[in-house]
Amino acid sequence: MVTHVDAEPAGVYGRLLAGRGWRVEEVRVVSYADPRPPASLEGVDALVVMGGPGTVSGLHPGNSGECRLIEEAVLRGIPYWGVCLGAQLLAAATGGACVPGAGAEVGHVPVELSDAGRRDPVLAAWAAAAGGEDGRPTVMAWHSDTFRLPAHAELLASSQRYPHAFRVGPSAYGIQFHLEVTPVLARQWLTDDSYRRAAERRLGPGGVGAFLAEHERRAAALEHQAELLMGGWLEQIARTRAIRRAVDCAGGARG
Repeated sequence: MVTHVDAEPAGVYGRLLAGRGWRVEEVRVVSYADPRPPASLEGVDALVVMGGPGTVSGLHPGNSGECRLIEEAVLRGIPYWGVCLGAQLLAAATGGACVPGAGAEVGHVPVELSDAGRRDPVLAAWAAAAGGEDGRPTVMAWHSDTFRLPAHAELLASSQRYPHAFRVGPSAYGIQFHLEVTPVLARQWLTDDSYRRAAERRLGPGGVGAFLAEHERRAAALEHQAELLMGGWLEQIARTRAIRRAVDCAGGARG
């Protein structure tokens, strides 16, 4: 797992990974533009990249060791889960780009699945179980940058303002929105001056308090969504492994 700042840990996703028996090794990336890959992928079964407050718009993937690590993971078929910044980095690493958005998106917003999203085994099952207004799950968004998709990616879900989920290949997912953030973590974000100023600019007078109250009210539903969404991805990984083992065993038997 790659993290960027203490304020943006894996949260609910980390608890889910531990509960499913995954051994998680955390690597901290301080500079996106460090040309050295932050870790080796040897022995890595999946790569999770979390968010961060910095902007990476205009990042040149060739000068970023983190982008090269992500590109290698995708090329090798290692399942990838990128959250917020991790989604933007996936786009940049695979031929798209991180770009400034047309203003921050902070708050609880409904997202709608695309046709590809309704066919996607992970997103479709999540949206069907999560429900929401008109079948659109409500998620927590907190970002100002966004991404342009690489030509071979599939857009899976969007809010009214921004793309929010996409897939590259069979198992590399970029998720712009946050389901991993608990109310405790949300309050911690708002003790940081930069996070709080960004929220106040977007939400206006009294908006921060209303945001926290709304997040508290939705906390159980958002945690359930996190379990559905990442749980679906982990189940997909398990199914793929089982198929490969079966194929390997069949090949050995024939030999």
